[in-house]
Amino acid sequence: MYAVHIWRLTHTIGLSGRVPYEAWTGRKPDVSHLRIFGSLGWAHVPEEVHRGKLESRAVKVCMLGWWTDETKGYRLEDLENGKLITA
Repeated sequence: MYAVHIWRLTHTIGLSGRVPYEAWTGRKPDVSHLRIFGSLGWAHVPEEVHRGKLESRAVKVCMLGWWTDETKGYRLEDLENGKLITA
């Protein structure tokens, strides 16, 4: 889904310098939400999940994509245990 979303925001020859999103809606797309695929970062651990005062409040993650099926957000992979996170 992330690749298709990016593809819709790129220029095509048939639209003479416009992107498909702009041709469909008539306005330029906002690309401020895009992040680099595979980039490293940190995801916040909610208070209900971390066990104590001295436990880590963030986990190191790798960005896998954008906009999962159930909610808008980023799909992240926890690098310590390999679990998928939606943030």
